[in-house]
Amino acid sequence: MEIENAGMPGKRLLWLKLRDARLSGLTFVRNYRIGEFVVDYYCPQIKLGIDVESQSIALTVDNARRQALESCGVLMLHFLDQEVLEYTEEVVDHIRILVNAFGKIDGIVESSVRCSS
Repeated sequence: MEIENAGMPGKRLLWLKLRDARLSGLTFVRNYRIGEFVVDYYCPQIKLGIDVESQSIALTVDNARRQALESCGVLMLHFLDQEVLEYTEEVVDHIRILVNAFGKIDGIVESSVRCSS
């Protein structure tokens, strides 16, 4: 998958912040398949998916994809690659705030997503 990310330095940078349970001790996995879709980063403990997109892809938001993932109980966050590069700490803080809110509201419960299309 490195070839896929070659032109997306923000995506690689965000992975460095998420991997090895660096964000609030939660495990994120890369390129996680949910039904027919693959999300860039996924945290199974709280069903949080994160996608980092290029400007051109972000302009054509795929509502059907979002609805399908949400119907599986996955909350999706979307960031632009340039946004991650320019505002790395703000993006990570945004994710951390959301993760902490999940922990306080629902508790952290390990769950797997096996949603079919």
